[in-house]
Amino acid sequence: MLSDPLLLDLDFLVFSSHKTGTQTIRNSLRASGYRAVHCHQVSHLELGDDGLRGYLDAYFARHREPLDLITLFREPIDRHISSFFQGYGSRPLNEKEVANKTETLIYKLPVDELRERFIVELEATTLIGFSESIHEVAAELQLNFRDAVKMPESDTLVMHLPTVRIFLSGFERFFQDFGASLSRIVGDDIAVRNSNQSEAKWYHEKYLDFRRGLKLPPAVIEGAYLPKRDLIELFYEEPFETLLHRATVRYGD
Repeated sequence: MLSDPLLLDLDFLVFSSHKTGTQTIRNSLRASGYRAVHCHQVSHLELGDDGLRGYLDAYFARHREPLDLITLFREPIDRHISSFFQGYGSRPLNEKEVANKTETLIYKLPVDELRERFIVELEATTLIGFSESIHEVAAELQLNFRDAVKMPESDTLVMHLPTVRIFLSGFERFFQDFGASLSRIVGDDIAVRNSNQSEAKWYHEKYLDFRRGLKLPPAVIEGAYLPKRDLIELFYEEPFETLLHRATVRYGD
């Protein structure tokens, strides 16, 4: 039993990992007249015992056409840094876990201590939003990413299933020309509504300082990349080893 029957009337489900532009995509779709929600985990949808597969079956039974699902993949270390700051900077305020920003870890801890905490959590894979959302979808629907095909005149890939059409894109390329990228998926012009941008966050300067001096042990970088190897190979043209080496040069200590 769905907790929200309106899920059966969506035009788009934006199901993507933390810090991959989900709110910007959702808000742009809504501003353009489409019904859309965003989430990072299946549990966020509160689908009941039938899970994602049952929900998609029910959606197809009502509309006789598949649901459109959009997901993006972002370079792991870059995404994890953004997720770390949101998790300890914005989320406690949004969830009313603290009264003001001075009570958050991002405010209270000096940059060096934040870097140490980030490395510990990244190595232990306990970092907020460490897993990739599309992996959860792939596990439940038994996806084979080799079935994805490139859309015409686009870097976006698409997978056609009976009950869902999955659009997969690399974050960096998608946001190089966001309006055009999303318009190709929708098939119409889009009213862009930027949301949840790091530049507008109260901790932006500390975030930049954190990034400038961050040095990670090579083993930690490899540990962040290996669980996502299938997605890295899907979205980037260069070999996995080349991209891992580049990340090690960029972030390695």
